[in-house]
Amino acid sequence: MRIYFEQITEDGKKFSLSKSFSVDDTEYIVDVFEGLIYPAGEGFLLDAKLKLRINDNCDRCLERFEEAFEERVTVEIVKRDNEAEESVELTDEDVGFYIVEESAVDLDHILMQESVLLRPFKRVCSEECRGICSGCGANLNVETCKCKPDVDDRWKALADFMQKDKNK
Repeated sequence: MRIYFEQITEDGKKFSLSKSFSVDDTEYIVDVFEGLIYPAGEGFLLDAKLKLRINDNCDRCLERFEEAFEERVTVEIVKRDNEAEESVELTDEDVGFYIVEESAVDLDHILMQESVLLRPFKRVCSEECRGICSGCGANLNVETCKCKPDVDDRWKALADFMQKDKNK
């Protein structure tokens, strides 16, 4: 969805959209992205509510799961002339800025970037997730591992003694 700058009045321009998209194996389902874009100083300010679900693989057990997020998105949009300097170096303070060289702002682009930024670096289906066995690959949330524990050779004599003791 594109909003042309001349459509934005002093009271602002309301918008609402929903969208689904994928990045690599991660599916983003945006249920609500709605808000207001209005003039602010030299540029514009976008203030919106974002509700989305992220369908992804757990980093521990590799099973698919879905997690819901709800965030408020505030972004400053700066219109830049095409004749302006070509290379602009951005700093950490510029994270909430979107520089636009056209006569419109692409809300789909902002929506996708903000959604991807909400995805946690480490994705875990639950804090209790036990993951997969590094030996046999069993999902420890579903089944018990059948691997025999590796015994350090330094403790082998003690392990043999304890096994003999159990057999008595």
